[in-house]
Amino acid sequence: MTLTNAFVAGLIVAALSCPALVSARFQNENDPAFKAILAEIHDSVCVGSTFNAGECPTASGAAISTILANAGPCDQQDAADGFIDLANKGVTDPTKRARFIRLAQQFRVHERNSVPNPCSAICERPPRNAQLLGLRQDQDPACKSPPAFPPQQAAAASANAAQVQSNLAAVGRAAVQTGGTASPSSPPPPPAGNGGKNAKTDTGGDKPKKDAKPATTAGNPSKPASDGAGAGSGAGIGATPFRCQNGRDAQAGQQRASSLKAKASCAGQDGLVVCLADGSVGQCANGVFVSTPCAATLSCQVLPLRNRAGTSVACTTAADASARIAEA
Repeated sequence: MTLTNAFVAGLIVAALSCPALVSARFQNENDPAFKAILAEIHDSVCVGSTFNAGECPTASGAAISTILANAGPCDQQDAADGFIDLANKGVTDPTKRARFIRLAQQFRVHERNSVPNPCSAICERPPRNAQLLGLRQDQDPACKSPPAFPPQQAAAASANAAQVQSNLAAVGRAAVQTGGTASPSSPPPPPAGNGGKNAKTDTGGDKPKKDAKPATTAGNPSKPASDGAGAGSGAGIGATPFRCQNGRDAQAGQQRASSLKAKASCAGQDGLVVCLADGSVGQCANGVFVSTPCAATLSCQVLPLRNRAGTSVACTTAADASARIAEA
């Protein structure tokens, strides 16, 4: 068992409480559209490229953490720039290269998790690649005062108006206001269901803005649970007995993570995402767990869901995990 796993697993169940549910969306990393973007980058657009075949899977795995609440304001933009750099670096098929760039644009505008403020900060500096000019992440509908488009971003957008309009059209957004005071116009409505926060498997996690990774039922990290229609918002949910159980299940799940290793068999569970013993995220692919490391200061943690019964996994800190378990 790793030190991180031991720390979380050692939390006593008696410390759990059941506070009122926070009225905020989180778990944007579990939006099927978001996962589809990363899956296509992982599996398709890099096939036949001239660079190392592992670069796209590595980049797509690392990108998950950039939309979590503890990510830096420029992390998402930098990841999108990295995708375009890869596309230009060695995707020789022009159709695949154009598709890769489009996926990078879609990734850039995806809503981020943000807690406790539902409004997420916009990167101050412009992107490296022109195809990202004028783009910034969508905001949670609960964000009533969206952040201003930063001056450097606005100036770069104003100087490249035609490119900006092309970029916005590519991701279905209205014309950007570049005066430095307005955020992007409202994005299209989320998919039916729970605001686009459902998924077969989960890919990351955060605090009160959506829950996190492979949601698992009854503390069983081998059985993913879907989000359900209420996962888009915690408002108005009165009964919370399941949250206490979720905390206990998260503790049990973290203990089980100590026995899960990369390349271990997961036959019949392709797509499942779990925590592995070394603190990395493991995704079942072709019957074995493939490991994706978290950022240097983070590790994979099993977390209690807030909006429904079950647990999830995310790249976060042990302290964050312990706090969420204690608040369950």
